[in-house]
Amino acid sequence: MDFGENFVIQYPKRENSPADARRVPADLEGTGQMRPRIDFNCDMGESFGMYKMGLDEEVIRHITSANVACGFHAGDPGWMRKTVELAEARGVAVGAHPSFPDLAGFGRRNMVVSPQEARDDVVYQIGALSAFTSEGRLQHVKPHGAMYNMAVNDPDLA
Repeated sequence: MDFGENFVIQYPKRENSPADARRVPADLEGTGQMRPRIDFNCDMGESFGMYKMGLDEEVIRHITSANVACGFHAGDPGWMRKTVELAEARGVAVGAHPSFPDLAGFGRRNMVVSPQEARDDVVYQIGALSAFTSEGRLQHVKPHGAMYNMAVNDPDLA
């Protein structure tokens, strides 16, 4: 697929720091215009306890950012730590993938919650995941499942 000469697909550099995956694309020949950048993103860290889910170690080689499950729909503290370590070692940016507290339904069931309850759940999950990062911060937050779908239609929840 041809995206034109000014388009760059930027893969993370494996030997450099995690910040390389988040760097701003270079100025196009001093014009002040930036090259568009594609972020290859994937949900990860969905294992739980002794149950390993997904092929995170294989997929991580092909992405620039990861949405890491934060324990409410999948994942747990140990897998959150392992996934962050894997991403940072590969120069892949880390983002939180929070959800409603719904392990049994994998975060896919709608829940009746107030906007404040949803905010508290998201802040809690972001805080937990960011504590595992080397810099104590995340690149992004991408809600999971029912939380995402409900927020699309409910501005108060969003």
